[in-house]
Amino acid sequence: MCVELTTGTRLARRAARVLPALLSALGAILLTIGTTLTVRAEPAARDTPAPVVTTTDVADLKFSQFFKSPIGPAGLELSDALRAADGRPVRLVGYMVAQEQARPGRFWLTPRPVRMSEHADGEADDLPAATVTVLVRAAGIGDIVAHGDEQFYLLTGDRMLNWGAVPYADIWDRKPVGLFLLYAGIRLLGGNGIIAYQLSALAAVAATSLKCLGK
Repeated sequence: MCVELTTGTRLARRAARVLPALLSALGAILLTIGTTLTVRAEPAARDTPAPVVTTTDVADLKFSQFFKSPIGPAGLELSDALRAADGRPVRLVGYMVAQEQARPGRFWLTPRPVRMSEHADGEADDLPAATVTVLVRAAGIGDIVAHGDEQFYLLTGDRMLNWGAVPYADIWDRKPVGLFLLYAGIRLLGGNGIIAYQLSALAAVAATSLKCLGK
């Protein structure tokens, strides 16, 4: 019997032949990122203490300062006070929103008490314009149901790495192959794969924050 392979399958099998080299390169990149983060976390010299944020460095911010007042024809516009707080630690006092379907590692802060009815109205209807989303990524570390999509990406990377699976032929998802290669590289770190990708994501967020802050 003669079976003609489709173009996608032929390309996938070619990608499988170069997969080991790509994974090795990706592993080296991840190790380099980890080393860079470690170096950045240390003081420049032993006798030079790391900077400490004191209470005097924290700016007080109020919900009433979020938007320009009075409201003009353009609608709500961010105030100068809110723009000036960008990249700075701030102290904001508000109410934690009561949710029916709370998600781990995330909550909302509002200027007045709010009780959500997500099953009927979704997430947006009850929230005032001045709402702050607080993300606590570390709260989801080790939670196997917190990030469903990432679990499948990890499964695909694991099958490519340890079972020789060909993406889009043996295991399928619509995402580009680079995403699966990234998770395959994370799998090279060993240990619990779920915790590994969650810590990798946390490190990526930390590195991005340091870059944005110019550290």
